Parts: sequence; C-alpha cells; structure tokens
Amino acid sequence: MKYELKVNRKELIDGLNLLRKTAKPKKNMEAVLTFEDGNFVVFVNGVSIEATAQGAFPGMVRIPAAQAITLAKVLPPEDPLTIAYEETRLYIGTFSMPCVWHNVEPNPIQLPINPPFTVLLGLPLKYSDQEIFQSGLSKPLDEAQRRRKLLTTKAVNLLLEFGVSRAEVEKLIEESIKRLNLK
Repeated sequence: MKYELKVNRKELIDGLNLLRKTAKPKKNMEAVLTFEDGNFVVFVNGVSIEATAQGAFPGMVRIPAAQAITLAKVLPPEDPLTIAYEETRLYIGTFSMPCVWHNVEPNPIQLPINPPFTVLLGLPLKYSDQEIFQSGLSKPLDEAQRRRKLLTTKAVNLLLEFGVSRAEVEKLIEESIKRLNLK
C-alpha cells in the first residue's frame, strides 16, 4: 500500500533546522513521523516539529533520528514536497530510505529532551511494549537496561563486604525506579 503527502517545504525545512539545533538525539534513537490534524509531524527525543500537509498517511513511520535531523540538507527543491511510504521505504521526492511503518493511531510517548536513564527505565511501568516500540524508544530503553545491569553489578561488588545480596540491591533499585516514575 502506498500513502502520500504533499508537505509545505519551507515549514518542513524551518522545522528540521530547529530540530537539528534542539533535539540532540543519542545513538540508536529513532524519529517518529506522522500525519496529524493537517500537519506532517517529526518527533525526536522529546521535540516535535510540524509542517502543513495534505494527503493520506494513516499510521506512523520510524527512521533513525540522526537521519531525520539531517533531512533538511537533502530535500529536493519541489514545493509542495512529496513524502510517501511504500513497501518498507520512505520517499522524500525521489530520495528514499528504509523505514518501519505502523498502522496505528499516532500518539508517541512524550519525554523530556535527553531523559534521565531512570525515566527510560520507568517506561515499562506506564506503557506497553508496543507503545514503547511505536514511539521509537525500544533501543534507548534497552541501553538503559544494560546500564542498570552494569551499575547493579558494581553496587553488588561494592556492598559484598557488608553482606548485602544481589537480590537486596535489585529490590532497592526497582523500588527507587518505581518511586521516581510513579509519583
């Protein structure tokens, strides 16, 4: 199935330039692209931009955030700009890139810019795996969980002489994550 939008080029370039200056995505972070209320929306690391658009785009696309940030540099000159999705590819004019499409109502999880890793660790307390995945936060959550495991091991090693078990450290960390995220 092919979905296509006609997007205001100037608004998109202005928004992408603002996104480049403010979003500062981390490695493996993803951007979420949607069509909402007559606007093409690009959402990266807690920052979203909009450009007036017309057409059909009944879902959301995920692409690497670093690619979304640099789109302004490769946009073709046409105005309005054609942005389309077809068979695992996002097309911007004649340029295309691989992407992931979701046939869902767009409603990405809103987080602050560069959220603390404890906020990322709290996502599963509030959202389903599907909501986390659709918001492009699966990879940042995986990285936060790896960091948590590493820090847990360090804490266990430091507290070993005091007779503190790994289970006690893990319980303390889990309770802290809940306290910080379920206020």
